[in-house]
Amino acid sequence: MVTLVGHRYGTAAQIAHALGPDITAARVRDWARRSRRTGDKLHGLLPARHLPGQGRGTTWYRYD
Repeated sequence: MVTLVGHRYGTAAQIAHALGPDITAARVRDWARRSRRTGDKLHGLLPARHLPGQGRGTTWYRYD
């Protein structure tokens, strides 16, 4: 987890670990996809920022 300007960010695996054993990284990524859809009730709740890097890069999700 990383803290920037008062917000905590983590990868899907880090957030899933922090939320407990019944949450998987795939579920966190699904929530992030849903938060991008304007008609979904999760819209805007889990912003993500993709950073290019070795391989496919890393996507950081805001975890507040």
